[in-house]
Amino acid sequence: MQNFIRKYTSKFRKGRYLHGIEGTLGMLASFFTTLQFANTNEALISALTALFLFIEHRGFSFKRRIAQSLGIVGIQIIVLVIIAVFFNEYYILAIPFNFILFFSLNYYNYFETPNAIALLPIQFLYLISLTTPVAIEDVVYRILAILVGIIFTAIGLLLLWPTKTHKTIEKSISSYLGYTRQILESNITDYKESSSFFKEEQNQRFAAIMDSLYGLKYGNVFSTTKGKFLFKLAINTQILNDSLHKLKKSPDLDLYKNNDGVFCDLTERWRIKFIELIKLLEDAVLEDKHSLLYLEEKYSEFDELTKLITDWAKENKSDKLRLRFNEIYYLTNTLLDFSKRLVLYRHKSEAISENKFDVLFRFDNLKHNLLKSLSFKQPSVRFAFHISLMLTVSLFLVAYFDIFEGFWVPMTILLILKPNHGGTKKQTLKRIGGTIVGLIISFILINYTPSDINVPAIIFAVFMSVSLIKVEYGLAVVFITMAVVLFMVFDYDSNEIFVTRLTLTIGTAAIVFISNYFVLPNWSKFEIRDKMIEALNNDLTALRSILDKADSMSINKDEVRLSLLNSYQSRRQINELYTIMKAEPKSQRLNATVGKQFLVAHERFGQNYSRFIYTVLTKKANLKLPYNYIKSTYVSSIKNIISNLTTRNNRSEKTHDSLHKLYAFFIDFELTQSLSDEQKLMVDDLKKTTKRLMELNNLSENEALIFVS
Repeated sequence: MQNFIRKYTSKFRKGRYLHGIEGTLGMLASFFTTLQFANTNEALISALTALFLFIEHRGFSFKRRIAQSLGIVGIQIIVLVIIAVFFNEYYILAIPFNFILFFSLNYYNYFETPNAIALLPIQFLYLISLTTPVAIEDVVYRILAILVGIIFTAIGLLLLWPTKTHKTIEKSISSYLGYTRQILESNITDYKESSSFFKEEQNQRFAAIMDSLYGLKYGNVFSTTKGKFLFKLAINTQILNDSLHKLKKSPDLDLYKNNDGVFCDLTERWRIKFIELIKLLEDAVLEDKHSLLYLEEKYSEFDELTKLITDWAKENKSDKLRLRFNEIYYLTNTLLDFSKRLVLYRHKSEAISENKFDVLFRFDNLKHNLLKSLSFKQPSVRFAFHISLMLTVSLFLVAYFDIFEGFWVPMTILLILKPNHGGTKKQTLKRIGGTIVGLIISFILINYTPSDINVPAIIFAVFMSVSLIKVEYGLAVVFITMAVVLFMVFDYDSNEIFVTRLTLTIGTAAIVFISNYFVLPNWSKFEIRDKMIEALNNDLTALRSILDKADSMSINKDEVRLSLLNSYQSRRQINELYTIMKAEPKSQRLNATVGKQFLVAHERFGQNYSRFIYTVLTKKANLKLPYNYIKSTYVSSIKNIISNLTTRNNRSEKTHDSLHKLYAFFIDFELTQSLSDEQKLMVDDLKKTTKRLMELNNLSENEALIFVS
């Protein structure tokens, strides 16, 4: 018991009580404001609106996304409430509409994007509107009640406790740049003694930053201008650190530093200026505008020294060192640019949209894509059909038999039914256990304590339920049950409330559990792994085909497009399977975040090389490049990733060195060649594709990758 209490009090110490206070205040403010112009029933609807919207939106990381979502969801809820009023009179007509509505909501809820934001509150409020009838002449009060709930949710989320997620990430990236400085500050001897430990600690810090970036639900960091800057700062810092490690280990660096006084003097001056520059970048990432005043001056000195070093390397025919210093120079320049844009925060669009060219491949065969995405082979389609059917049937039965407190039937279905048997079983037990404990506590409070204690008990129960709903569902159900029962006892007989709530909850939970056992598939990390390998093989086919014929007139466009289309479809299925697997209790012991990073990295890899392929297909850039070398590097890299997913091979230094060498080559090529705008875009896409392969290789070698056996 002592450990149990310590477990949950520690979660409150992390700031979760602030969520409880904010949600409780929003509910109370909505309830008493609505009570001024409507009855108790509408006031409760307003409070529930505030609660549902707050719970779903408190995980949003940017104010703009919160405002957008509240506006969109608010309009959708009001439209559905008006529809629900009509259906309350003719509920038979609601059956096909309800099924289509629930199917679409549950299907798109799989994709955590701004287009699928806060779908659960929409379902909640629609269910409440159907099971809590309101006369047509009073519908205006229902709409006003919902608007009041939305307004108080917005006040709480946007004004009282504004989100600071990006600030936390900025601090993490600034601290991570400190590792870059430490690499530069350490002498060769000290570095060689502690490099392995140092690099391992650095990679752990980078993984933590990526967890923060990838782990954001809805309104994610990639959907905002500032978020993209943070992501690019983190990725480029990681690659810069890797490049510095490679430079420190380079035998050529040791050789020339020990035998050439000019080179030794140049690199020492370069190192000192670089350290000063990194210190300023650490401040710039934290949006310190004063650091920008000194960055230009320090960068110009660093730029001059780098050019002197690369010129020296060219004269002495040390191509490896020249490429390495050019790579470091380019990455530093990129970091400087992104830190400036982060501080100035200019909302300007990027030169090329992330998805602009990808559309060509995704929708070559719209009919084929549509039928494939709605096939019953898709786990999300089966789950959406199952839960939608159960919700629709339950609503019909509640209306037909006029069941007292009938809204608990569809609510229970919505809350406990998961896309896998294990997740449903766990949620069912929590629901039943929490309901029984909550009813027992409510019974004691109603029969053995003064009636004056009911109102404070309701407020406390609301506070606890809001605080725990995303932390421990079973415990939250105890307090939700208490709040509802204590509130309803003002108007209804307590015995009837107890019996109805217990009967409906246990009966519905049992039906859901049995249905889920026979209808839905269990999770399979091996299926995800196989789909991932399938997607990578499709990528390999497309890249090989293009790289073999990049400077040829005969290209089989249909073959390339089919490979890209299959890769896209595989990624979509993987995301669905991964969503199901994460909900399975057995997967909780695994590090799901690394798997999420891998999937997102592959998505962005697909976008980058799709643009390069588009350029080749449309003959927009006529550029002579060492395509055989590019092909061999990409092929070996993708094969290495597949091998890691299949057999867990050891780290391939040869693959990593080839990718870094190719990346440095593209940078050197871009800096030294006179290229047209179209040619620059093509080289840039190849450079980004190479960078993504570095990221995928690193992630595929991570022992915690969740869909690896």
